Parts: sequence; C-alpha cells; structure tokens
Amino acid sequence: MRRVLSCLPVALLFLATVVPSNGQSAAPTTDAAEAAGGADDGADAGKVEYFDLRGNFSLDCSSLGSAEPLVWRKNGTVLELSERGHLVLLPAAGGPRSLLTLGERAVEADFGNYSCSAGAAQLAWQLRVRPHAKLPADTSVVEGQKLKLVCKLVGRPYPAVVWTFSNSSETVENGTEVTAAMGPRATLRASEQGVEAGELVLEPAERGDAGWFRCAVPWPPRACASRT
Repeated sequence: MRRVLSCLPVALLFLATVVPSNGQSAAPTTDAAEAAGGADDGADAGKVEYFDLRGNFSLDCSSLGSAEPLVWRKNGTVLELSERGHLVLLPAAGGPRSLLTLGERAVEADFGNYSCSAGAAQLAWQLRVRPHAKLPADTSVVEGQKLKLVCKLVGRPYPAVVWTFSNSSETVENGTEVTAAMGPRATLRASEQGVEAGELVLEPAERGDAGWFRCAVPWPPRACASRT
C-alpha cells in the first residue's frame, strides 16, 4: 500500500471580487531535462535510498573486504576523495577508504548513482533527495476567470505529483483527484521546473471551487497542500 504524508502549508482558494497579482517567483536555474535525469535506472544501479537536504548519508563498502583497493564512482565517474571536503572517505571495517559520507550537509547535487568496487566485486546505490512540495498558502480568483496553481518541488530527481481537491466541509486528506472533481475544466501539465503534472489550470473558476487544493508525492517523499 502506498502512503502519503501531509505537511503544511496548504493552499486555500477564495473566490474573490478582484483579480490577484500574476507575479510568480523565478524559475529554478536547473533546466527541466537535467532535473528529470542525472542518474540511470538500470538494473545494476542498486537499491534506491532517500536522503534529506541539509542532512547526511553514509555508504558502507566494508562487506567487500580490504584485500584489494576500493574504487568509488558517482554516475560512472571515479571519485577522487580524501578525508576532507564535501564527500569524504573514512576508515571502517573494510579498510581505510571503505566508508563514504559527507563532510558537509547534503545538497541537491548529491543525488545520483554511487558504487564501490574491489576487483570484480561491487556494491551500488541510487541516492535520491526526498522531495518536499510547496504551494502558495492562499490564492484568490474571480469567478469565471482562470486559476493556475504551480506545485514546486525541492529535491531531485523530480517525481510526478498528484492533485486532490477538498471543499470546506471535507478534510484535506480526504480530497478527490482534481480532474475527477473538476472534470474537463481542470488541466494538468508539466511545470517550468520540470515537474510532471506540476501545474494545475482550472478554467473557468466556479463558486463551488473554494476549498483546499493539494499536491502530493507518493511515499516515500512527502506531500503538501494548498488552499484556494
């Protein structure tokens, strides 16, 4: 069973008598193609592991033993590492370079495919940043006009998101999938950030649309909602 966790804030939609500002924050500098890729999903890529931004992670290669030198790679490129820097190698049971960890807090660029090898033996991991969804807390729209909501994600690679709608008498967690709730008035498309279904367009807005709009990422990443 898939689980989805909720986190605040959510976006609340109001039917207003004035048209809100169309201003939006600048798009991320990372282009959509790079955001969606960066690590192959091949059969030998290893187990998928998630880590938190500004957190830490460690990859232990001790099980390969210390008979041969260990070689560490990220996305197929040999890593030149030491005991100082962002990515560091520390001694462990497998030898002086068998534990790969962070000398600083994790950043988005740390995601990718990692491996360690000793001769023909190899261990591999697919590291993914656990995404967090963000929506504007409150949105207003004039009845009959177009509403656009953009679900922004922090964390890479960007997964597809799912949108739900809850009216004022329902809880956010019990929302209905937005296209089922709104019918053909609701359109989902990729956002400028490169998030699949990251942009919701509702046209025309109706009075009954006032309520909670929620964008969510299936477990293990976390989800957030927005009220309009």
